[in-house]
Amino acid sequence: MPDKEKYCVLCERDAVVRYDFMKDIWNYVCQSCGSFGITGNAKMDVVPKLEATERARVSACTRERIIKGLPKLLLCSDETEHASYPGAHGVFDVIRSVFPQRIQDRFDRALANLCVSTTAPGRAVQLDRHNDVIPFMMAETPDTAWFILDEMAALGYISKFDGSTPLVGVTVRATGIERVQELESVSMREKSSHVFIAMWFDASTYGMFHEGLAPAVRDCGFEPRRIDMKETNNKICDEIIAEIRRSRFVIADFTGQRGGVYYEAGFAQGLGIPVIWTCRKDKVKRLHFDTRQYSHILWETPEDLNRQLAARIRATIPGAK
Repeated sequence: MPDKEKYCVLCERDAVVRYDFMKDIWNYVCQSCGSFGITGNAKMDVVPKLEATERARVSACTRERIIKGLPKLLLCSDETEHASYPGAHGVFDVIRSVFPQRIQDRFDRALANLCVSTTAPGRAVQLDRHNDVIPFMMAETPDTAWFILDEMAALGYISKFDGSTPLVGVTVRATGIERVQELESVSMREKSSHVFIAMWFDASTYGMFHEGLAPAVRDCGFEPRRIDMKETNNKICDEIIAEIRRSRFVIADFTGQRGGVYYEAGFAQGLGIPVIWTCRKDKVKRLHFDTRQYSHILWETPEDLNRQLAARIRATIPGAK
């Protein structure tokens, strides 16, 4: 009977196996691969054809989701099964696009796995060398896993103690924690719909903002954020920094030649946040030499700004409507 199976379809180690006859899904709980599901077609027709390194890549991805507390991965055979299994991932899609290819991406994913598994900064994560090291390191083989561990230690990301016991102690150092926090910040920005607006707050710019800039941003699927329109009890400078950090991109208008606009645009660039530069056409000669090199949207009327800005957002910001 199918529900009597007791080995993991990916790593072939002992596992708890349950078969859902109504959905034709095999559910596994494996110490190495974590919890995952796989359709009958994928189990019978796809996995047997995979090389050992390919199965290890899928295993690392299934385990990673459990490490991070995400819903378990459901594997299907191909695109035709996606309609029947919402949320499922094709086995080969996991190998090609979910599993990290670049070595730095493996370092980053391994660091994130370690950080989320520690109970406090400076406290070691105890990895079982047989069941944990390979998937935690997003590796295919023991040699690759130990290479990643050694290189991360050499880079100062981690410290490790490899004794004679079945466990390996790994501590994420401050450099590694900062790297993970940096990546999380970038990830949050990429999902953000906020757009920070740096501009001159003057009666003469009312039409520019309300008739040109703001509608263009909203038409592209984002929400403009102006610091003078935010209710806060905190210091304005702190709020500006916080708003820029959480923004998808920044629009800086230099019509009023305000020093704060130059600062805010430069701060965003230092964080790697895209900046769209704008200026009223009759004020362009007053632009500072250091920023004149950037491609500014030179506008004459709010309607002109609206049209040009929407086109620039759609051309340069991924995910714009």
